[in-house]
Formats: sequence, structure tokens, C-alpha cells
Amino acid sequence: MTQYLNIMFQNNVKIAFRNLWRNKTFSFINLFGLTTGTACCLYILLYVQDHRSYDQHHSEAGNLYRIISDLQLPNDQAEMHMATCSPPIPMGMKSDFPEVEQAARACRPMGVEQSLLRVGEQVFFEKPGYYVDSNFFQILEYQFVAGDPAHALDEPFSVVISEDLSQKLFKTNDPIGQTIGIGGGGDEQKFKVTGVFNSSLGKSHLHSEFFMTMNSGGIGEFIRTNDSWAGNNFVYSYLRLKQGTNPAALEAKLPDFLQRHGAVQLEQLGMKKSLHLQPIASIHTTPGLTADQATNTSSRFLNMLLLIAGFIQMVACINFMNLTTARSTKRAQEVGVRKAVGAPRISLIGQFLSESLLLTAISMLMAIPLVGLLMPFLNNLTGASIEIAFTKNLQGIGLVGALVVLTGLVAGSYPAFYLSSFRPLAVLRGTSGLKGNAGATWLRKGLVVSQFAISSALVIGALIVHFQLDYMLEKDLGFEKKQKVVFPFRTTESHAAVATFRNEIMRLPEVGSASAMAVCPGQMVYNDLPLYKPGQDMNSATAVRFTYCDENYLNTLKIKLLAGRQFTQADTSTQEGTAKAIVSEAVLNHLGIPLEAAPGMVLSSDFEDQRIKITVVGVMQDYLYQNLGSEMDPFMVIYEQPNRLAHVIADVNTADFPSFFKKTEATWKSVLPSLPFEYSFLDENLAQLYSSEQNLSRIISAFTFGSHLDFLPRSLWPRHLHGRAAHERNRYSKSARSNDGRACWPDVKGLFETCAAGISYCFPVGLFFHEKMAARFRLSH
Repeated sequence: MTQYLNIMFQNNVKIAFRNLWRNKTFSFINLFGLTTGTACCLYILLYVQDHRSYDQHHSEAGNLYRIISDLQLPNDQAEMHMATCSPPIPMGMKSDFPEVEQAARACRPMGVEQSLLRVGEQVFFEKPGYYVDSNFFQILEYQFVAGDPAHALDEPFSVVISEDLSQKLFKTNDPIGQTIGIGGGGDEQKFKVTGVFNSSLGKSHLHSEFFMTMNSGGIGEFIRTNDSWAGNNFVYSYLRLKQGTNPAALEAKLPDFLQRHGAVQLEQLGMKKSLHLQPIASIHTTPGLTADQATNTSSRFLNMLLLIAGFIQMVACINFMNLTTARSTKRAQEVGVRKAVGAPRISLIGQFLSESLLLTAISMLMAIPLVGLLMPFLNNLTGASIEIAFTKNLQGIGLVGALVVLTGLVAGSYPAFYLSSFRPLAVLRGTSGLKGNAGATWLRKGLVVSQFAISSALVIGALIVHFQLDYMLEKDLGFEKKQKVVFPFRTTESHAAVATFRNEIMRLPEVGSASAMAVCPGQMVYNDLPLYKPGQDMNSATAVRFTYCDENYLNTLKIKLLAGRQFTQADTSTQEGTAKAIVSEAVLNHLGIPLEAAPGMVLSSDFEDQRIKITVVGVMQDYLYQNLGSEMDPFMVIYEQPNRLAHVIADVNTADFPSFFKKTEATWKSVLPSLPFEYSFLDENLAQLYSSEQNLSRIISAFTFGSHLDFLPRSLWPRHLHGRAAHERNRYSKSARSNDGRACWPDVKGLFETCAAGISYCFPVGLFFHEKMAARFRLSH
């Protein structure tokens, strides 16, 4: 039996090769369609697999969790979902619960965009590293190429750096014992290199070029000694649970744990707080948590890409079905003869499926190198760093094999059953020989309409995402973002020069106004303060986010002042616990204060034995100070001296930016000769906030285009074959000869009918895409 099956398989493969070679045009069109569709599908699968591989490399990934917090501040209906928690919580859990085997914390210096690294006379700017507990590398695993991960951070002022950073700073992978000066957000400190790591084990949500021990003074010491169980929710905290621990049972104990340690503080702040355990493997695919510095990719987004990949491959399969069944008249005699000599139907089905699987396998062999060739372009398009390595692991080989078999069976199933159902006697007599021919015709038409509907849905989805993204980037945010240049001051020593630099560039004719501020629009605002109006108390307080700025803030960003006045230099606070502020409309709405009564009003906040008083000097129009995904939350800006601020934004009126930057660089060098000159454009910075949406738009557009490269020939070829068959049957007919010049009309008419039907079916898909995008960004466009 086995020998018979082998002979039959070999025979089917030979016949399949012969038929494909004999019909070169048909084979080329089918092969081209399957190859382009499979290449698009392959890259999408690789992209999704890459994003779902984050933090899967840890040996105990199933027992690793991050502590996250849900906060509800006074008089605030919305609950905040934080990726962080208070400093003492993880260590308290390790002390209170035997289920917790290890606990460690990580924290970036707040408000620091770039850290200054100094090696000898060389100065570099790098994305900020993390302060971490000494046992951090015993929980999250990184591949060390130098040093001991278990003890690398035991000593005070020790640092572990990446292999790339080691090459950049020291031109070696073994800089153990070397010293780095690290500054930004505070005084520069000297750190000794005690380890070097790389990411060869796998990707982690917590990616950084360096990790500093928490035992290094400054913010690290503040975290180590902090006793705030309710507030100060800015620390990333990780737990490794003992084998066999039920995380849900442990999480159920957390409300009592938090009340036991923090009930008094929670009551003082009027805050509601709950703790949860987030599996570390789900962090990268769970966006939307406040203060999460990991670069997340939504699991919904990945599922959408898988759906697109499925649609693309389904279109390729339907095209194969249409092309194969369109050649039914040419294969009818073959089927009739083989049935007449006794070939069972199962043998014919096997023959046609063999042809389908062979063509699919060839297309896969062509698609893999095509994806490899296009990989740099595709990675640049999607912002990914994917390598094609199917043959390096059994999972990749299994994925390729499964895709070939599934595509081959789906694509060949209908043609196999359709062609094998021909009746031999009818075929040999010259009739169709097909049972239920009308039903088969309608099914074939349905496949064509489905193909066009899916293709049109992809096009509509791509267009809607593209248009909505354009609308987001052009939407009025409540301030002016065009022609705004941002100059960052990244070190403590540079802050002293902020006022001088601001004043000097305001002398330039291109600069209309310049303002110093703590954070720029679009950056995360971490500071918040519960405030209540006169005659009330903390039970009626509203959480108000705030940042610091100088007197030119509203004029530079063109934010409308609704009541009161602008800041002046006289608004500098001389008494601790007091400040002058300009509040947004949302603050008045939440506190129930009339616009005309707001200027001069003193808002208060109580915490422990301290009362903070904020005097309102003006009211500004609401604006989106973070991004389109945020609400118009209560917000205020507090006046501060420029030498305590970290950015200068200039309102520039020029088209000759190279000349302008030469002047500003000269000004920079005159006040800060030892630090590199940097700048960026505010509108470009804001556009970076929507990188995932931009990736979605590019991916959908690129792969929709790729899957439609051969759409027209694949659509018209079946009709051409049907037309040729009809012409052959009627070539001796007088009416056929007289109407031969109109032979193309059925093709054109049929194509228009297909387009109309497909568009009518896919129109609801467009509405779905529009509503989802509008809901995501609260758009009304």
C-alpha cells in the first residue's frame, strides 16, 4: 500500500509539472499572484511574531510580573491606570508574602530626555538609563559579555552598559573598571563600569543602554528611603514568584496589604488605589498605561495585521481558484478520458491538489528570498528590526510548512472538487459534463466578487487610516505648533544659561518670541496636585496636572488667554508652599468656578501638615498638552525662573533655517561652549507620538499595494479564457462571426458588475475603520 501511494504521489507530481510547464502564461500569472501575496503574508507574520516575542526569553517568564496601579484622585471620575507604583510596595510585598521570591525596582530620572555621558574630554548624549536595585539582573535576564550579572550592581556608583555603548565610549567590549561621568536632571556623578550586556537572548520591554545601581545617592537614595505607599507612583516594580504560585490568589491579598501599610496616607490624599500583577510577557502588547516608558504595540493592532495577512492570502487563493476553474474546458477532456479508463474521483482530486501544492511550494521558495531582499526596505518602512530566520528553528520551519499546506489546500480545494466532478460521457460528447453547472457558475461569480470585496476593503482601510492620520497631524491642538524650534538644556550646569540663551535668541530678527519651560507640549506631564476652592476641603478637590514655565509661554505657543493676565517676573514665589498659576478652562469646570471670578482666587491643597496655596492670575483656553489620545484634563502652568527650566521654544518666522541655526549655534557656543548644540521642531516631535498609527498606515498601504500588483491581469484572465472557450464553441456560427468585434464587451461588463458588487459589500468595512479611528482619537472629522 505504501509503495502504491509513493508511485501515485510521484506520478501526480510529474503530471503537475507537465501541466504547469505546458500552460506557461497561466502558471506565471498564478505564480506571480501567490508569490506576492505570500511574501506580504510572510513579512506580516514575522512582524507579529517579533512583537510577541518580547520578554519570552527569560527562563522563568511565566513567574515574572510587574506591579501596576489603578488610581482615582479626589473629585476625578476617571481612573488612572499606571504602569508604576510607589517605591516601598515591591519590597513590602517580598517581606509580607512568602510567594514572592525576588523583588526589584527600576526608575528613570524624571523629566530627563537625554543623559550626558562624559569619558575623558568626550561628551555624549544618550537616552536616559535606569536606576535599578542590585538584584535587578536576577529577575530580568540579559546576556552579559563581561562582568557578573548576579553582583554587577552591588557596589555604590556602579553601572552596567550595553555592548553598543561600550564600543561607542571605549571602543572595546571589556571596559570593566573604566569610569563614566553621568549627568542630566542633577549633578554629574562618576560611575564605575562593572558589566557589559547585549540583547542576544531576546528583546525586552525595558530597553536601555545602561543601568545604574540604586545605591548612588540622588533619586536612587530617595527611592530606597521613601515611605509613601499612596503617592509617588513613579517606580517600575518587578516580582519573581515562586514556582507553583497562583498570581490571582496573590493579587486578591493586595487590597488588605495596601490598607495595612497605606490607609492613613490614602485617606489624607482622598485617593483610591488598587494594585495588580501584570505578566511580564504581556507588557509589550498592552498599551495605554500611564507613565509606561516601554514602546508598546497593541495586541489589537497585531491582530489587525494578522487579519490583513489572512485577507491577502485569501485573495491569492481565490485568484488561484478562479484561474483554475476558468481553464475547466481545457481540462475537461483530460478528466473525461481518465474517468473513462477507470480513474477514481479521489485520484483526480489528488492530482489537482498536487498541482496546487506544487505551485504554492514554488511560490514560497520564491517569496522567502524576495522577503529577504526587501527586508531592509520593509524594516525601514515599519520601524522594525526583523531578521528572516525561518531555518534557524523548528517553529519557523513549521510556520512555513503550515502556510504552504494550508494555502495549497484552500486554493486547490474548489478546483479539485469542481474539475473532478465532470461526467466523462458528457465531456466526450462535447457538452459541459458538469452537474449543477448553474450553481458552479454562481459560486465562481461569488468568488470573484469576494476577491474584489476583500481587495477593496484593504484599499478603503488604507485610505481611511491615511486620511485620519493626516487629520490628526493637522488638527488644531489649542496651540500653534508650526515654526516652533525646541532647544533642550539637558544638564544642571546648562540650566543656569537658559535665561541668557533665551534673551539672546529673542534679539534675532527671525524670532518673534521665546519661552523657557519644564516640559514641551506632547511630553509626559507627571506632576499633579489635588486642588479645592475657598470654602471647600480635600474631599471636594480636583486633580490638576501642572508644569512650570516663564512669562512668555502663552505668547510663544499662541495659547488664548480668556481672563486675567499673563505672567510677569514678579510672580516668582518667595514663600514655600505658594505659587502663581494660569489655569485651564477645565479646572474651572471641574471646580465650579465662573470665568470672571477666577483671577485672584486662591486654590488650596492639603497633605499631612502642609497646605499649598495656588493663586490664579489668569485663565487660558484648554489645549492638548500631551496627545490626541488624552482628554482635556484640568491643567495649569506655574511661573518659575528660567534657570530652573529645561527647554526653550522659539517662535521662528523664516524659510532659511540653515542660516538661522548657524546664528543660534553661535549663541549656544558663547554661553555653553562645552556642551553639544541640539534642536528639534515641535511639530515633528508631536508627529512621533503617533508612530504606531503611522506604522499601521504604511503597513496597510504597502501590503495592500503589493497584493494588488497583479490584480488586473488576474481579474481579466479568467474572463479571457471563458470568452475564448465560448468563441471556440461558436466559431462556425454566423452570429458569432458577425459579433466578433464585440467580444470584449462581456469582459468589460462583467468587470464593472464585479466592481459594483464588491464595493457595495466592502462599504461597511470603510465605516467600521472610520469609527474605530475616530473613537481612538476622539475625532469628529
